[in-house]
Amino acid sequence: MMLFVAPLRGINVGGRILVSMRDIAGTLREAGCANVSTHGQSGNVLFETDGTGGLGRAVRVTCAVVGG
Repeated sequence: MMLFVAPLRGINVGGRILVSMRDIAGTLREAGCANVSTHGQSGNVLFETDGTGGLGRAVRVTCAVVGG
């Protein structure tokens, strides 16, 4: 498993663009990530994926979370 950090900037800051960290973690789990953890409401997420797809999966997951 490879460990990734996804610093999702600009969410939950100053009362704008409020996103549930539980929803973010759920989206990552649905995308096949394991050991997903979030840091408070900061937008920082740690997760692991298997070796197949590695960075590409991390990018797809991040895009899924932010809707891009």
